[in-house]
Amino acid sequence: MLMANFAAVLTVLLGVQFVCYGVVAAVNEVTIDQITLLILFEMLRVALLTTLVAAITFFCCVCCNTSLDSAIFSGAFLAIVPSYAMLLILLMGEYVVGYDGADHVLYPSLKFSPAVMFYQVFSDGDITQGPLLNAIYIAVIAALMAVSCILYTNRKSEMAQSASTKNPLYQFILLAASVGGGALFGFGYQGIFGWGIESMMVVIFTSCIFTVAIYLVFNAIVSRNPKPTKRGL
Repeated sequence: MLMANFAAVLTVLLGVQFVCYGVVAAVNEVTIDQITLLILFEMLRVALLTTLVAAITFFCCVCCNTSLDSAIFSGAFLAIVPSYAMLLILLMGEYVVGYDGADHVLYPSLKFSPAVMFYQVFSDGDITQGPLLNAIYIAVIAALMAVSCILYTNRKSEMAQSASTKNPLYQFILLAASVGGGALFGFGYQGIFGWGIESMMVVIFTSCIFTVAIYLVFNAIVSRNPKPTKRGL
């Protein structure tokens, strides 16, 4: 049943993409002297990214029980890699003397986020993704769907809404969002009052405050009530 739904979703998403790219390729072949093969190659690349996003979403849906939780967890998965890469760039660029390697050292990590790759495709038309990264994407899709099928087969009947708060996925997303979001908010807050290596303690202090705040708010949203606040603290 899970794989049938996954196939139906891909049929809807990829069908529209193939039609759009097919029209563009046909018009390009008739009116413009460009290589149509590049358009078809980009179509396959976008299809692969779409399939990866769908696999991530289905994995989160199996682990959750409500549409809200599934949407939050799926969005968090897609945002973790670029958010933490941005955080590392800020930290190293500000506090590591002489560091000038953001583009060369940390940028490759962004390619492991399908959300960033979508932006790259549609912003500058770069299609130099490479066969290795494509193979990694395919392996991740297969692994996610295999794990999803196992979880879907073995889970019991429909769980209560609060069940989402008891699985490891929830704890991982909660901690990742709290720590990463708290640090980014800490940088933004500190930027209002100045910038420099002597302000590291201000960043650490404000980041801790924002981390606790995000943790409590996120916990209350997913739990649907404020009662877990004391346990969360």
